[in-house]
Amino acid sequence: MSDFPTDPPEQQPPAAPPPPPPPPPGGYGAPSPTSAAGWTGPPLADWGRRAGANLIDYTGPIVVAIIFQFVSSVLGILLSLAALAWGIYNGYLQGETGQSYGKKQLGLRLVLESDGQYIGGGEGIGRFFLHIIDALPCYLGFLWPLWDAKRQTFADKVMGTLVIVG
Repeated sequence: MSDFPTDPPEQQPPAAPPPPPPPPPGGYGAPSPTSAAGWTGPPLADWGRRAGANLIDYTGPIVVAIIFQFVSSVLGILLSLAALAWGIYNGYLQGETGQSYGKKQLGLRLVLESDGQYIGGGEGIGRFFLHIIDALPCYLGFLWPLWDAKRQTFADKVMGTLVIVG
């Protein structure tokens, strides 16, 4: 007999892969408690803060225009046009900087859901006019952020925008 084995060495079976990690709380695909429907950025703005920003941005100038409508119809019309111009300007600001005057006062920003960037001035003005679809079904679109997972109005859904804190 020789000192060397004549049989080939036995081969070890390959090691089994490690088991997959356990699913996250709530299962796969479910949003985490800190994000809404997959949003992983800053916290989303609540409805109260959004409403407060809109009061500053739009409601104040419109109320002033309506009050002056009773004093002088010409002055009321001029103030209504000024309120519309103010709204368009705020839409432009939101698109360019993410903040209108009201959003700046309440620490909110408007961003694209896809990448968190600002939407641009033209898109901001378009979003301002798209709020018409929020008003059409008895103003339901303005209340939609109360129960929507991403806290979006109908105009936000069309534009793919979110209002965030920050």
